[in-house]
Amino acid sequence: MSQENYLYYLEKALTSFKNKDYDTALSLLDEALQYNYDVPQLHFLMGKIYAKELTTERLKMAVISFSQAIELKPDYEEAFFERGKIYLQTEQIEEAIQDLEKATNLNPSNKEAYVLLAQGYLSKGETQKALDLLKGISSDQNIDFYIQMGKILIGVGDYDQALKYLEKGKEIDRNFVILYELSAKAYEGLKNYIKAVQELEKAAYLNPSQDQYFKQIATDLLKQAEEEYKKQNLKKAAKYIAMAIDIDYDVPLESKHRQILKEAVSSCILENKNKEALSFIDCIERIAQYDPQLKELKKKAVKGLPLKDKIMRFLTDIYTK
Repeated sequence: MSQENYLYYLEKALTSFKNKDYDTALSLLDEALQYNYDVPQLHFLMGKIYAKELTTERLKMAVISFSQAIELKPDYEEAFFERGKIYLQTEQIEEAIQDLEKATNLNPSNKEAYVLLAQGYLSKGETQKALDLLKGISSDQNIDFYIQMGKILIGVGDYDQALKYLEKGKEIDRNFVILYELSAKAYEGLKNYIKAVQELEKAAYLNPSQDQYFKQIATDLLKQAEEEYKKQNLKKAAKYIAMAIDIDYDVPLESKHRQILKEAVSSCILENKNKEALSFIDCIERIAQYDPQLKELKKKAVKGLPLKDKIMRFLTDIYTK
């Protein structure tokens, strides 16, 4: 009779679990355990439910449930895998690696276990071991595979190869924000900061509440400005600095950035491009304290404007002071 009773509650619990009615499922599993405590599947399902709520207490309870399932069934591959995932989430890396290795030994076709195992080795700094693990499995449609490959290849400085894997990940799902974050890092490693900015803009579009994207975009624009300055593209460099300030007023500017802007102002005045010179001057005034040299440059730029523009400039200065 007890056998029939626990199966009745287990089947009901499975139905509630599939319907995402986790509280009811837990109550039914409690009932089932009253009839037969030694059924591994009951403890496993309890662990799966506890793991749905990512609080410290619930994750601890999930580990206890999976551990009980493993004690009752030492070759319970799914329980090793689920417990390994929690250990990885809670940064218990050695324990995670042990469980995930056990899971892969019990079920060599569990590709997600290999991906997570690689992530564990990556967390330990064993990059090559992680890379070898991932290269040894077929990726199919597993987006985590491409994400982890991207992370590992960025970690070893193989940015071009990382981008290839990340692009394949985007072919599966273009709404995974981390794919764009990692692509931006890869482009930063290649010093292609404009491409990095484009990837961060896509990430910001998908997750606009994250200010970090805009801060990083501004930082990358400053780096691009430095690259342009090295190539003697002075005004292009100045424009990127101005863009960075527009995006993030608090972007960390150095004296070299202010110097680039000043040089661009002087260059514009010499070319009689006074409106452009004044746009750079406005940019400097937003970020720098009083500067006598800048005051003189501003006078020269305003003097070179047509009368109508001089009047407009005069009115603008009045209203912005």
